Amino acid sequence: MSERYDLPLPKSGLIIALDPGGTTGIAMKRHADETDFKLLQLGPDEHHTALWKLLATENPDVVVCERFDSMPLQDFAVNLAAREYIGVAKLYCQSTHKPFVSQQRSAAKGLWTDAKIKSINLWQPGQKHSMDALRHLLYYITVAQKDQRWVRALRRLEP
Repeated sequence: MSERYDLPLPKSGLIIALDPGGTTGIAMKRHADETDFKLLQLGPDEHHTALWKLLATENPDVVVCERFDSMPLQDFAVNLAAREYIGVAKLYCQSTHKPFVSQQRSAAKGLWTDAKIKSINLWQPGQKHSMDALRHLLYYITVAQKDQRWVRALRRLEP
């Protein structure tokens, strides 16, 4: 599964975005809700069951996840745990017939930098992984759902 932006989402739909890894960042938002984001982190201990329970309890309409890309020449500290948590999310989506959207880290980070997230007052210090999940959620809302309210908020802040 890859970036699928052709999926309609009801205005009341719940989007859950994940930054999977040893500590998994999670960002949640009801699409129709203008400002209410829920952010949390699971880990650093194993949290396969906790992630499954969260997905089953929240019952999202779509799960957005950072894609795992290992670079062959990258150092050997590749986070293989990320693959496991992506697998949990994919299994949940397949078993519930919900869309799973995989996004490149560089695309989300390129559009939604730390500075931009801070400027619209969504930054939470000490929540690195949740902020990465939020970055994917904002990217999905902006690109896939073509919801420009956060981009407009940035423009209003420009000098």
